[in-house]
Amino acid sequence: MAHKRLVAVRIDNNLCVGSGTCVASHPAKFAFQPDGHAKYVAEVPDEAAAREAEELCPVSAISLVFEEEEEQ
Repeated sequence: MAHKRLVAVRIDNNLCVGSGTCVASHPAKFAFQPDGHAKYVAEVPDEAAAREAEELCPVSAISLVFEEEEEQ
């Protein structure tokens, strides 16, 4: 059976309005860029934090990228 592993957290700058819900809920994982858009800054993807931020984003600018891994 395949297991999905989070490999990236993407923020669409065309959708992001800089509401800051992701930054406020997970300041160690998200930060504001100079242009006011959010950026995922954690070195290692944190699935729980990313999923929560994705759900909280008022404009659905956050998307999660998964890779399937075969279980051994």
